[in-house]
Amino acid sequence: GGAGRNLLVFDFGGGTLDVTVMEIRGEMSFRVRSTDGDMRLGGEDIDAVLVKHFLRDIKDKCGLDLEAMEDGRKKSKALKQLYQACSRLKVDLSRVQESDFCIDDLVEESSFEGRMDRATFDRLVDPIVQRIRGPIDRALQKVHGCMRAIDIDQVLMVGGSSRIPKVLEVLRDVFPGTELCRRINPDEAIVIGAAIEGSRTVDLIDVVPRPLSIATANHSDRSRSFATQIVAACTPIHEGGITFTECFANSRDGQDCVTIRVCEGEAEFFDDNLRLGVFEITGIPPRPRGEVEIRVALTVDADGILSVSAAVEGTGQSLEATVVTSKGRMSDEQIEEKRRENRAFAASG
Repeated sequence: GGAGRNLLVFDFGGGTLDVTVMEIRGEMSFRVRSTDGDMRLGGEDIDAVLVKHFLRDIKDKCGLDLEAMEDGRKKSKALKQLYQACSRLKVDLSRVQESDFCIDDLVEESSFEGRMDRATFDRLVDPIVQRIRGPIDRALQKVHGCMRAIDIDQVLMVGGSSRIPKVLEVLRDVFPGTELCRRINPDEAIVIGAAIEGSRTVDLIDVVPRPLSIATANHSDRSRSFATQIVAACTPIHEGGITFTECFANSRDGQDCVTIRVCEGEAEFFDDNLRLGVFEITGIPPRPRGEVEIRVALTVDADGILSVSAAVEGTGQSLEATVVTSKGRMSDEQIEEKRRENRAFAASG
């Protein structure tokens, strides 16, 4: 690859959408510029839309209202069969113009035959697929200096749901002149991604995906502490890790202990973010508000492990603690789940 090519990895799986903007310099230097996503957007949402469509169909054609069934066991069996059929239908309609399915024993003796064409499928899934635009826009905006779609040289599509034609249509609309990469098997993409992560020879610079903050006093509403940002989102994590330090003061007269609460997220108030940990320093000299200086340092190492340290100036009081943050990397379980999902798609192809 040439110097400074921009790659957008569009990873659309069964349950989530992950968007990563990377810069590729030379052959093996990958720098993550930004990440975004939607934890509640995936192929399962498309299955649910199809299920909703066929529930109405079953009601009209068979007079069966599956959702209103009294018998819980029969209801869950019927719904499970319908979900499985709709999931297969989604895969079929990603490849062919029309498909059907038959559930023999939907409820006792009743069977049901469902049929759908690509045009109907596209129309039904469109509102969900349009939601992929948000995470793409946000990932581009998060890049330092703000990136535009035109700056992306290549889009790599990963994950089973990326094969849905409507998804491809929206991506072509967002990136009109950009190569949408389908050359490598989505399964290989995960393996390549895992190899990049696992290989020590690769220079991979990762980023902090969401801001890291600590709780600070809100004097107008004591029940809602502010989240005061210490590490900004998309801060690059270099090989030796990064450390950010801030100084705070005691918030009450005569305060003899300080609680340090750390969170991850974009929200203004502490409780609206993901809480990472709570730590306490005791033995603080009791002085008037604002007269005791507390120095708090957040360190993120190359593996995304967050360490919190705090020291009270002029005393020997300090603490150190370690927290594991959700740095934008995939766990072994996630990688395996994606491999399974891609195998299922490949097998149906």
